[in-house]
Amino acid sequence: MDSYGVLSFLIILKEAIQLLPKNGKLMALVTLLSALLSVITYAAFRFSILGLAQDMASVSKSLVPDPSSFDPSDPSSFTSDPSKLQDQLDHMKQILLVLYAVEIAFIFIFLIISFATTMAIILVAAASRVGNSLSMKDLLSRIGRTWTKPFLTSIYVTMHAFGLFAIIGLFAAPVVIYPSVVTILIAVSFAIVAFFFYLYFLVIWTLAIVVSVVEDGCYGMVAMGKASELVKGQRLKGYMLTLSFFLLSLIMLVIYQVIYRVKGLSSAVIYGLFIVGFSYLLKILQVVAYTLFYFHCKKLHGEEPEIDIGVFKYELLPTTAK
Repeated sequence: MDSYGVLSFLIILKEAIQLLPKNGKLMALVTLLSALLSVITYAAFRFSILGLAQDMASVSKSLVPDPSSFDPSDPSSFTSDPSKLQDQLDHMKQILLVLYAVEIAFIFIFLIISFATTMAIILVAAASRVGNSLSMKDLLSRIGRTWTKPFLTSIYVTMHAFGLFAIIGLFAAPVVIYPSVVTILIAVSFAIVAFFFYLYFLVIWTLAIVVSVVEDGCYGMVAMGKASELVKGQRLKGYMLTLSFFLLSLIMLVIYQVIYRVKGLSSAVIYGLFIVGFSYLLKILQVVAYTLFYFHCKKLHGEEPEIDIGVFKYELLPTTAK
């Protein structure tokens, strides 16, 4: 497999696509539910934002007096009623608070859907990889028993990500304080290097989530440490795997932005629904690919996968010789 060099990650992508039909009904059900919930949540969010934006525009318009109402012979017509103005400003503040609350609520909903989907796909993919079938009851039972492990690992991953972004912001500060050609070039160069470092760390972070789902008693910093050990010798493969999915996601984002600028917000909402659905299909393929990447890393290190998924048999299916 390693003889493929920089393109060896394509082998994992191929195996991920081939693995999808196994436990096909359950995989399709999880995919359908997650995509449907995401699309419904996205639609509700966009239409909620549209309604609040219209209210905001209406209040903003009312703050600007109508020039035709001014009477040159009556100086008092040029002044606004302070109490009315204050009421309008209070109304605008309320709309802004509701807007922030809606955004935060939908972010949490998306995160919950994403987290549950990730766990479900890892479990189904791991079951398929070891040659076992899995029922919806078994899947829900396993998620209910072990969701705290990947959740805690996700917290550690988030903390490390924030730390990385803080370091990036620290080095980018000179551009804001002393903007010049030199500082901008330095900041751009650092941003490029930081981006590739971020993708590298993302390999470890994502693999840590897989480890925390499938292995017993392995979560948090322990899972991250184990992921860091597993990825040794497979860094390039994991890096290219991450980069390929990042580029696909970027392409979809660019398409959405182009539609938004050319077609307007109403059309962008409709296209956005399809993009959200397609994004979840892409996410599912990515999670399956990383689950297989875990198996490949374990095999490279001569380790048996420490699978803790209750109903699974620990018998690996043979892989195609490369």
